[in-house]
Amino acid sequence: MSFKLHFFAYVPFCYLRFIFLLFFLDLLVYTSSNRMEGKSSYSPLSLEYYDSPNAPERVRVRDRVMISEGEHTSLQCSADGNPTPTLAWTRDIHTHNRTARTLASGLGVVTLEVHQAVWADTGVYLCHAKNVVATVPPVTTKLIVKQPVTGVMGMSGGRGSWAALGTSGRLLCRMRAAPKPTFVWTTHDGTKLHNSEKYVIHAPQLVDGLVLWSSILEVRHVERRDYATYRCTAHNGLGSHSTTVALSPPSRPHPPVNFTVFNVTAVSVSLAWTPNFDGGMPRGYTVKYRQKGSSEYQLVQISGGNTAGTTLSGLTPGADYLYTIQARNEQGASAYVSPPALVTMLGVGAKAGSQAGGAGQSRVPRLMLLILTLTGAALLVLNVAIIACFVRRRSVNRSASARKCNHGFGLAGQCINAQDKGANMSTLCCSLQGVY
Repeated sequence: MSFKLHFFAYVPFCYLRFIFLLFFLDLLVYTSSNRMEGKSSYSPLSLEYYDSPNAPERVRVRDRVMISEGEHTSLQCSADGNPTPTLAWTRDIHTHNRTARTLASGLGVVTLEVHQAVWADTGVYLCHAKNVVATVPPVTTKLIVKQPVTGVMGMSGGRGSWAALGTSGRLLCRMRAAPKPTFVWTTHDGTKLHNSEKYVIHAPQLVDGLVLWSSILEVRHVERRDYATYRCTAHNGLGSHSTTVALSPPSRPHPPVNFTVFNVTAVSVSLAWTPNFDGGMPRGYTVKYRQKGSSEYQLVQISGGNTAGTTLSGLTPGADYLYTIQARNEQGASAYVSPPALVTMLGVGAKAGSQAGGAGQSRVPRLMLLILTLTGAALLVLNVAIIACFVRRRSVNRSASARKCNHGFGLAGQCINAQDKGANMSTLCCSLQGVY
Protein backbone atom coordinates (compact mmCIF):
# COMPACT_ATOMS: atom_id res chain seq x y z
CA MET A 1 0.00 0.00 0.00
CA SER A 2 2.88 2.34 0.81
CA PHE A 3 4.36 1.77 -2.68
CA LYS A 4 1.07 2.56 -4.41
CA LEU A 5 0.57 5.76 -2.45
CA HIS A 6 4.08 7.02 -3.18
CA PHE A 7 3.89 6.07 -6.84
CA PHE A 8 0.56 7.74 -7.54
CA ALA A 9 1.69 10.80 -5.61
CA TYR A 10 4.81 10.96 -7.80
CA VAL A 11 3.04 10.56 -11.17
CA PRO A 12 1.10 13.89 -11.00
CA PHE A 13 4.34 15.58 -10.05
CA CYS A 14 5.97 14.09 -13.17
CA TYR A 15 3.08 15.32 -15.31
CA LEU A 16 3.49 18.80 -13.84
CA ARG A 17 7.18 18.73 -14.67
CA PHE A 18 6.37 17.62 -18.22
CA ILE A 19 3.83 20.47 -18.64
CA PHE A 20 6.40 22.92 -17.28
CA LEU A 21 8.91 21.52 -19.79
CA LEU A 22 6.52 22.14 -22.71
CA PHE A 23 5.84 25.67 -21.47
CA PHE A 24 9.58 26.33 -21.23
CA LEU A 25 10.17 25.10 -24.79
CA ASP A 26 7.30 27.22 -26.12
CA LEU A 27 8.67 30.29 -24.38
CA LEU A 28 12.14 29.54 -25.76
CA VAL A 29 10.83 29.23 -29.34
CA TYR A 30 8.80 32.45 -28.95
CA THR A 31 11.82 34.34 -27.63
CA SER A 32 14.08 33.01 -30.39
CA SER A 33 11.59 33.91 -33.11
CA ASN A 34 11.29 37.44 -31.72
CA ARG A 35 15.04 37.83 -31.76
CA MET A 36 15.17 36.61 -35.38
CA GLU A 37 12.65 39.29 -36.30
CA GLY A 38 14.66 42.02 -34.56
CA LYS A 39 12.39 42.32 -31.49
CA SER A 40 13.98 42.73 -28.07
CA SER A 41 11.00 43.42 -25.81
CA TYR A 42 8.86 40.93 -23.88
CA SER A 43 5.11 41.35 -23.48
CA PRO A 44 3.21 40.00 -20.45
CA LEU A 45 0.69 37.23 -21.12
CA SER A 46 -2.92 38.19 -20.46
CA LEU A 47 -6.07 36.15 -20.92
CA GLU A 48 -9.40 37.81 -21.62
CA TYR A 49 -12.82 36.36 -22.33
CA TYR A 50 -15.28 37.90 -24.78
CA ASP A 51 -18.84 36.86 -25.31
CA SER A 52 -19.44 36.15 -29.05
CA PRO A 53 -16.36 37.98 -30.36
CA ASN A 54 -16.44 39.34 -33.89
CA ALA A 55 -14.17 41.30 -36.20
CA PRO A 56 -14.49 45.08 -36.64
CA GLU A 57 -17.40 46.03 -38.88
CA ARG A 58 -19.29 49.08 -40.17
CA VAL A 59 -16.22 51.32 -40.26
CA ARG A 60 -17.70 54.76 -40.90
CA VAL A 61 -15.92 57.82 -42.36
CA ARG A 62 -16.83 60.72 -44.65
CA ASP A 63 -15.93 59.98 -48.26
CA ARG A 64 -14.78 63.50 -49.17
CA VAL A 65 -14.06 66.66 -47.19
CA MET A 66 -13.29 70.01 -48.87
CA ILE A 67 -12.20 73.05 -46.86
CA SER A 68 -10.61 76.41 -47.57
CA GLU A 69 -6.99 77.21 -46.83
CA GLY A 70 -6.48 78.21 -43.17
CA GLU A 71 -9.68 76.52 -41.94
CA HIS A 72 -10.04 73.80 -39.30
CA THR A 73 -11.75 70.43 -39.76
CA SER A 74 -12.14 67.10 -37.99
CA LEU A 75 -11.97 63.69 -39.64
CA GLN A 76 -13.92 61.19 -37.55
CA CYS A 77 -13.86 57.40 -37.84
CA SER A 78 -15.95 54.90 -35.86
CA ALA A 79 -16.45 51.15 -35.98
CA ASP A 80 -18.32 48.32 -34.23
CA GLY A 81 -16.90 45.04 -32.99
CA ASN A 82 -16.45 42.76 -29.99
CA PRO A 83 -14.09 43.52 -28.38
CA THR A 84 -14.23 47.22 -29.24
CA PRO A 85 -11.78 47.77 -32.10
CA THR A 86 -8.72 49.98 -31.95
CA LEU A 87 -8.80 52.70 -34.63
CA ALA A 88 -5.97 54.72 -36.14
CA TRP A 89 -5.62 57.41 -38.81
CA THR A 90 -2.70 57.34 -41.28
CA ARG A 91 -1.96 59.08 -44.57
CA ASP A 92 -1.65 57.28 -47.89
CA ILE A 93 2.09 57.34 -48.64
CA HIS A 94 1.41 56.72 -52.35
CA THR A 95 -0.16 60.15 -52.75
CA HIS A 96 2.30 62.08 -50.63
CA ASN A 97 6.00 61.81 -49.89
CA ARG A 98 5.63 60.87 -46.23
CA THR A 99 5.99 57.79 -44.07
CA ALA A 100 2.80 56.00 -43.00
CA ARG A 101 2.96 57.09 -39.35
CA THR A 102 -0.06 57.08 -37.03
CA LEU A 103 -1.66 60.52 -36.90
CA ALA A 104 -4.35 59.75 -34.30
CA SER A 105 -5.70 56.66 -32.50
CA GLY A 106 -8.60 55.70 -30.28
CA LEU A 107 -10.89 52.93 -29.07
CA GLY A 108 -14.18 52.65 -30.97
CA VAL A 109 -13.97 56.25 -32.20
CA VAL A 110 -11.00 58.31 -33.36
CA THR A 111 -10.88 61.94 -34.49
CA LEU A 112 -8.10 63.53 -36.55
CA GLU A 113 -7.92 67.30 -36.07
CA VAL A 114 -6.57 69.44 -38.93
CA HIS A 115 -5.69 73.01 -37.90
CA GLN A 116 -4.82 75.89 -40.23
CA ALA A 117 -5.14 73.72 -43.35
CA VAL A 118 -2.67 74.29 -46.19
CA TRP A 119 -2.51 72.92 -49.73
CA ALA A 120 -0.03 70.24 -48.65
CA ASP A 121 -2.69 68.71 -46.37
CA THR A 122 -4.62 67.60 -49.45
CA GLY A 123 -4.49 63.82 -49.71
CA VAL A 124 -6.02 60.43 -48.97
CA TYR A 125 -6.34 59.48 -45.30
CA LEU A 126 -6.91 55.92 -44.09
CA CYS A 127 -8.76 54.71 -41.01
CA HIS A 128 -7.48 51.34 -39.76
CA ALA A 129 -9.61 49.11 -37.49
CA LYS A 130 -8.46 46.00 -35.63
CA ASN A 131 -9.14 43.87 -32.55
CA VAL A 132 -8.05 40.46 -31.28
CA VAL A 133 -10.30 38.74 -33.83
CA ALA A 134 -9.09 40.37 -37.06
CA THR A 135 -7.70 43.42 -38.81
CA VAL A 136 -9.97 44.73 -41.56
CA PRO A 137 -8.87 46.65 -44.68
CA PRO A 138 -8.59 50.41 -44.11
CA VAL A 139 -11.35 52.79 -45.17
CA THR A 140 -10.34 55.99 -46.97
CA THR A 141 -11.47 59.59 -46.88
CA LYS A 142 -10.22 62.38 -49.15
CA LEU A 143 -9.28 65.74 -47.70
CA ILE A 144 -9.12 68.54 -50.27
CA VAL A 145 -7.91 72.05 -49.50
CA LYS A 146 -9.20 74.59 -52.00
CA GLN A 147 -6.51 76.06 -54.23
CA PRO A 148 -6.18 78.13 -57.40
CA VAL A 149 -5.09 76.62 -60.70
CA THR A 150 -1.38 75.81 -60.91
CA GLY A 151 0.70 74.11 -63.57
CA VAL A 152 2.11 70.62 -63.26
CA MET A 153 5.85 70.06 -63.38
CA GLY A 154 6.83 68.72 -66.79
CA MET A 155 3.84 70.29 -68.56
CA SER A 156 5.43 73.68 -69.23
CA GLY A 157 5.45 75.37 -72.63
CA GLY A 158 7.17 73.64 -75.53
CA ARG A 159 6.19 70.08 -74.60
CA GLY A 160 3.55 68.53 -76.83
CA SER A 161 2.83 65.66 -79.16
CA TRP A 162 3.35 64.56 -82.74
CA ALA A 163 1.13 63.24 -85.53
CA ALA A 164 1.63 62.20 -89.14
CA LEU A 165 -0.22 63.92 -91.97
CA GLY A 166 -3.81 62.70 -92.33
CA THR A 167 -3.93 61.19 -88.84
CA SER A 168 -5.19 62.61 -85.53
CA GLY A 169 -3.02 64.34 -82.97
CA ARG A 170 -3.81 64.52 -79.24
CA LEU A 171 -2.51 67.35 -77.06
CA LEU A 172 -2.58 66.88 -73.29
CA CYS A 173 -2.90 69.67 -70.70
CA ARG A 174 -2.75 69.02 -66.92
CA MET A 175 -3.46 71.43 -64.05
CA ARG A 176 -3.93 71.25 -60.28
CA ALA A 177 -7.02 72.99 -58.93
CA ALA A 178 -9.84 72.76 -56.39
CA PRO A 179 -12.65 73.24 -57.07
CA LYS A 180 -12.89 71.89 -60.64
CA PRO A 181 -11.40 74.22 -63.28
CA THR A 182 -12.71 75.16 -66.72
CA PHE A 183 -10.36 74.56 -69.68
CA VAL A 184 -10.13 76.79 -72.77
CA TRP A 185 -8.02 75.93 -75.86
CA THR A 186 -6.82 78.59 -78.33
CA THR A 187 -4.52 78.65 -81.37
CA HIS A 188 -1.21 80.48 -81.49
CA ASP A 189 -2.98 83.64 -82.79
CA GLY A 190 -5.57 83.60 -79.96
CA THR A 191 -8.50 82.02 -81.83
CA LYS A 192 -10.71 80.13 -79.37
CA LEU A 193 -11.37 76.52 -80.37
CA HIS A 194 -14.72 74.75 -80.10
CA ASN A 195 -15.88 71.21 -80.77
CA SER A 196 -16.19 70.66 -84.54
CA GLU A 197 -15.22 68.19 -87.24
CA LYS A 198 -11.67 69.52 -87.00
CA TYR A 199 -11.26 69.87 -83.24
CA VAL A 200 -12.58 67.84 -80.30
CA ILE A 201 -12.13 69.11 -76.74
CA HIS A 202 -12.63 66.18 -74.38
CA ALA A 203 -14.32 66.71 -71.02
CA PRO A 204 -11.90 67.39 -68.14
CA GLN A 205 -10.94 64.31 -66.14
CA LEU A 206 -9.91 64.10 -62.47
CA VAL A 207 -6.69 62.10 -62.67
CA ASP A 208 -5.76 61.43 -59.02
CA GLY A 209 -9.21 61.73 -57.44
CA LEU A 210 -8.08 64.87 -55.61
CA VAL A 211 -6.91 68.01 -57.47
CA LEU A 212 -5.08 66.89 -60.64
CA TRP A 213 -7.17 67.59 -63.76
CA SER A 214 -6.48 66.90 -67.42
CA SER A 215 -7.90 68.18 -70.71
CA ILE A 216 -7.23 66.74 -74.18
CA LEU A 217 -7.45 68.60 -77.49
CA GLU A 218 -7.79 66.24 -80.45
CA VAL A 219 -6.82 67.61 -83.88
CA ARG A 220 -8.32 65.48 -86.68
CA HIS A 221 -7.10 65.05 -90.25
CA VAL A 222 -3.80 66.76 -89.57
CA GLU A 223 -2.53 69.11 -92.27
CA ARG A 224 0.79 70.92 -92.44
CA ARG A 225 -0.77 74.12 -91.15
CA ASP A 226 -1.88 72.24 -88.02
CA TYR A 227 1.73 71.83 -86.92
CA ALA A 228 1.75 74.75 -84.50
CA THR A 229 1.64 75.78 -80.86
CA TYR A 230 -1.67 75.71 -78.95
CA ARG A 231 -2.48 77.40 -75.64
CA CYS A 232 -4.30 75.67 -72.79
CA THR A 233 -5.84 77.92 -70.09
CA ALA A 234 -7.60 76.69 -66.95
CA HIS A 235 -9.38 78.79 -64.35
CA ASN A 236 -11.60 78.41 -61.28
CA GLY A 237 -12.93 80.88 -58.72
CA LEU A 238 -9.49 81.20 -57.08
CA GLY A 239 -7.25 81.85 -60.10
CA SER A 240 -6.09 80.78 -63.56
CA HIS A 241 -3.01 79.42 -65.31
CA SER A 242 -1.90 78.93 -68.96
CA THR A 243 0.60 76.73 -70.75
CA THR A 244 1.51 76.06 -74.40
CA VAL A 245 1.57 72.69 -76.12
CA ALA A 246 3.02 72.01 -79.60
CA LEU A 247 1.79 69.63 -82.29
CA SER A 248 4.73 68.49 -84.40
CA PRO A 249 5.33 66.18 -87.37
CA PRO A 250 6.85 62.77 -86.67
CA SER A 251 10.48 63.03 -85.69
CA ARG A 252 13.28 61.00 -84.30
CA PRO A 253 12.80 59.99 -80.67
CA HIS A 254 14.71 61.55 -77.82
CA PRO A 255 17.26 59.44 -75.90
CA PRO A 256 15.79 57.44 -73.01
CA VAL A 257 16.30 58.83 -69.51
CA ASN A 258 17.33 57.34 -66.15
CA PHE A 259 19.72 54.85 -67.76
CA THR A 260 21.04 52.70 -64.89
CA VAL A 261 22.70 49.37 -64.07
CA PHE A 262 20.84 47.54 -61.31
CA ASN A 263 22.31 44.01 -61.22
CA VAL A 264 25.85 42.79 -61.94
CA THR A 265 27.20 39.21 -61.80
CA ALA A 266 30.39 37.65 -63.08
CA VAL A 267 29.01 37.07 -66.59
CA SER A 268 25.85 39.19 -66.91
CA VAL A 269 24.54 42.70 -66.33
CA SER A 270 20.98 44.08 -66.14
CA LEU A 271 20.19 47.53 -67.54
CA ALA A 272 17.13 49.73 -67.01
CA TRP A 273 15.87 53.00 -68.48
CA THR A 274 12.75 55.16 -68.81
CA PRO A 275 11.25 55.70 -72.31
CA ASN A 276 11.26 59.35 -73.38
CA PHE A 277 8.12 60.49 -75.23
CA ASP A 278 9.07 64.16 -75.57
CA GLY A 279 10.17 63.64 -79.17
CA GLY A 280 8.96 61.12 -81.72
CA MET A 281 7.42 57.88 -80.46
CA PRO A 282 10.22 55.33 -79.86
CA ARG A 283 9.74 51.95 -81.56
CA GLY A 284 12.80 50.20 -80.15
CA TYR A 285 16.26 50.63 -78.64
CA THR A 286 19.89 49.83 -79.42
CA VAL A 287 22.29 48.99 -76.57
CA LYS A 288 25.96 49.52 -77.43
CA TYR A 289 28.76 48.25 -75.22
CA ARG A 290 32.47 47.40 -75.33
CA GLN A 291 35.17 46.19 -73.01
CA LYS A 292 37.34 48.97 -71.65
CA GLY A 293 40.53 49.29 -73.68
CA SER A 294 38.88 47.84 -76.79
CA SER A 295 37.50 49.80 -79.76
CA GLU A 296 35.15 47.05 -80.92
CA TYR A 297 31.51 47.65 -79.96
CA GLN A 298 28.77 45.05 -79.53
CA LEU A 299 25.22 46.09 -80.55
CA VAL A 300 22.01 44.60 -79.14
CA GLN A 301 18.67 45.48 -80.79
CA ILE A 302 15.63 45.66 -78.48
CA SER A 303 12.10 45.95 -79.88
CA GLY A 304 9.16 47.82 -78.34
CA GLY A 305 8.98 51.52 -77.55
CA ASN A 306 7.68 50.83 -74.04
CA THR A 307 10.48 48.39 -73.17
CA ALA A 308 12.32 49.58 -70.05
CA GLY A 309 15.09 47.05 -69.42
CA THR A 310 17.21 44.14 -70.64
CA THR A 311 19.92 41.71 -69.46
CA LEU A 312 23.21 41.09 -71.30
CA SER A 313 25.08 37.82 -70.74
CA GLY A 314 28.24 36.06 -71.90
CA LEU A 315 30.53 38.74 -70.45
CA THR A 316 34.06 38.29 -69.07
CA PRO A 317 34.35 37.98 -65.26
CA GLY A 318 36.30 40.82 -63.64
CA ALA A 319 36.41 42.93 -66.81
CA ASP A 320 35.41 46.60 -67.18
CA TYR A 321 32.64 47.43 -69.68
CA LEU A 322 31.14 50.66 -71.05
CA TYR A 323 27.38 50.68 -71.77
CA THR A 324 25.12 53.20 -73.53
CA ILE A 325 21.74 53.22 -75.30
CA GLN A 326 19.73 55.05 -77.99
CA ALA A 327 16.06 55.05 -79.08
CA ARG A 328 14.87 54.61 -82.67
CA ASN A 329 11.72 54.82 -84.81
CA GLU A 330 10.79 55.13 -88.49
CA GLN A 331 12.25 58.65 -88.69
CA GLY A 332 15.66 57.67 -87.36
CA ALA A 333 17.56 57.17 -84.10
CA SER A 334 18.30 59.44 -81.17
CA ALA A 335 21.76 60.25 -79.88
CA TYR A 336 23.35 57.77 -77.51
CA VAL A 337 23.10 58.44 -73.78
CA SER A 338 26.27 60.20 -72.67
CA PRO A 339 28.47 59.58 -70.81
CA PRO A 340 28.35 55.76 -71.03
CA ALA A 341 28.00 53.73 -67.85
CA LEU A 342 31.22 52.10 -66.64
CA VAL A 343 30.66 48.73 -64.92
CA THR A 344 33.17 46.26 -63.44
CA MET A 345 32.01 42.66 -63.63
CA LEU A 346 32.28 40.50 -60.53
CA GLY A 347 35.01 37.89 -60.27
CA VAL A 348 34.10 34.20 -60.00
CA GLY A 349 35.33 33.99 -56.40
CA ALA A 350 33.33 37.06 -55.34
CA LYS A 351 30.16 35.63 -56.82
CA ALA A 352 30.63 32.26 -55.14
CA GLY A 353 31.39 33.89 -51.81
CA SER A 354 28.25 36.03 -52.05
CA GLN A 355 26.10 33.01 -52.76
CA ALA A 356 27.68 31.03 -49.93
CA GLY A 357 27.08 33.88 -47.48
CA GLY A 358 23.42 34.11 -48.46
CA ALA A 359 22.96 30.37 -48.06
CA GLY A 360 24.59 30.47 -44.61
CA GLN A 361 22.20 33.18 -43.47
CA SER A 362 19.18 31.25 -44.70
CA ARG A 363 20.29 28.17 -42.72
CA VAL A 364 20.46 29.99 -39.38
CA PRO A 365 16.72 29.75 -38.48
CA ARG A 366 16.58 26.05 -39.42
CA LEU A 367 19.65 25.29 -37.29
CA MET A 368 18.09 27.09 -34.33
CA LEU A 369 14.86 25.11 -34.66
CA LEU A 370 16.82 21.84 -34.90
CA ILE A 371 18.71 22.63 -31.68
CA LEU A 372 15.48 23.47 -29.86
CA THR A 373 13.84 20.24 -31.06
CA LEU A 374 16.78 18.06 -29.95
CA THR A 375 16.90 19.81 -26.56
CA GLY A 376 13.18 19.17 -25.98
CA ALA A 377 13.53 15.52 -27.00
CA ALA A 378 16.50 15.05 -24.64
CA LEU A 379 14.59 16.53 -21.68
CA LEU A 380 11.57 14.34 -22.45
CA VAL A 381 13.75 11.17 -22.51
CA LEU A 382 15.36 12.27 -19.22
CA ASN A 383 11.95 12.52 -17.52
CA VAL A 384 10.94 9.08 -18.79
CA ALA A 385 14.23 7.63 -17.50
CA ILE A 386 13.66 9.16 -14.04
CA ILE A 387 10.19 7.63 -13.80
CA ALA A 388 11.56 4.21 -14.91
CA CYS A 389 14.35 4.33 -12.32
CA PHE A 390 11.88 5.20 -9.59
CA VAL A 391 9.61 2.28 -10.48
CA ARG A 392 12.57 -0.14 -10.61
CA ARG A 393 13.87 1.03 -7.24
CA ARG A 394 10.50 0.55 -5.56
CA SER A 395 10.24 -2.91 -7.11
CA VAL A 396 13.69 -3.91 -5.76
CA ASN A 397 12.85 -2.63 -2.26
CA ARG A 398 9.62 -4.59 -2.24
CA SER A 399 11.42 -7.86 -3.22
CA ALA A 400 14.00 -7.38 -0.45
CA SER A 401 11.25 -6.87 2.15
CA ALA A 402 9.55 -10.08 0.99
CA ARG A 403 12.76 -12.12 1.45
CA LYS A 404 13.25 -10.79 4.99
CA CYS A 405 9.71 -11.78 5.94
CA ASN A 406 10.16 -15.32 4.62
CA HIS A 407 13.42 -15.70 6.56
CA GLY A 408 11.74 -14.46 9.73
CA PHE A 409 8.91 -16.96 9.38
CA GLY A 410 11.53 -19.78 9.05
CA LEU A 411 13.22 -18.83 12.36
CA ALA A 412 9.90 -18.58 14.09
CA GLY A 413 9.12 -22.14 13.05
CA GLN A 414 12.41 -23.36 14.44
CA CYS A 415 11.63 -21.70 17.75
CA ILE A 416 8.31 -23.50 17.98
CA ASN A 417 9.91 -26.90 17.26
CA ALA A 418 12.62 -26.30 19.83
CA GLN A 419 10.39 -25.31 22.76
CA ASP A 420 10.60 -28.79 24.30
CA LYS A 421 14.42 -28.71 24.53
CA GLY A 422 14.53 -26.45 27.48
CA ALA A 423 13.67 -23.06 28.78
CA ASN A 424 16.91 -21.47 27.71
CA MET A 425 16.55 -22.49 24.05
CA SER A 426 12.92 -21.37 24.12
CA THR A 427 13.93 -17.97 25.46
CA LEU A 428 16.64 -17.58 22.80
CA CYS A 429 14.29 -18.45 19.94
CA CYS A 430 11.61 -16.18 21.23
CA SER A 431 14.17 -13.39 21.35
CA LEU A 432 15.12 -14.03 17.74
CA GLN A 433 11.44 -14.11 16.83
CA GLY A 434 10.97 -10.76 18.46
CA VAL A 435 13.81 -9.37 16.40
CA TYR A 436 12.20 -10.45 13.16
